[in-house]
Amino acid sequence: MIAACLSVALTLATANNVAIGPDEQARLERTCRTMAAVPVRAVREDQEGRLAGCTALASVRYLIPHDALPAILFNEGGWLGAVIENKDRSTDRGPFQVNSQWIWSVQRIFGYATEADAAKAVTWDPCVNAEMAAIILARCRRDKGDLAKAIGCYASPTPKLAEAYIEKIVNNARTLKKRANL
Repeated sequence: MIAACLSVALTLATANNVAIGPDEQARLERTCRTMAAVPVRAVREDQEGRLAGCTALASVRYLIPHDALPAILFNEGGWLGAVIENKDRSTDRGPFQVNSQWIWSVQRIFGYATEADAAKAVTWDPCVNAEMAAIILARCRRDKGDLAKAIGCYASPTPKLAEAYIEKIVNNARTLKKRANL
């Protein structure tokens, strides 16, 4: 899976004119190794490399540490096609469980004609889902000032829920590092 992840990430980087130097290559490799440690039920086996590669490239593009997105994916437990309704009537979509409050951003960033098209993409396209997860985390980091607070922001604006989420993600990251021998 690591080779498939790197192949997808490098192909997408080339197609999207993302410069990959030695530092970025090393980060892609570490993210791919970490993604290989995630017990993925999010996609069919033939899509694992695509989800991993898209996640690795999104980590590099948005300067997300190599273990943050895999740890979030491990926690969220979503899958392609998942639409989970929340108590507040919003929905969480796809492998990274991107909340429906972000659909307008998906529409604008990726250029979809309608919100319905954007919702479908974030639900079914592993690259759109992974990139939106990275964008959300990057925006939260910009707004909150550090990665830990950004991780909490990814899950909830409620401080108590955010703190509990941070703890889960930190523990997931430790678990994945051990599994990936990093």
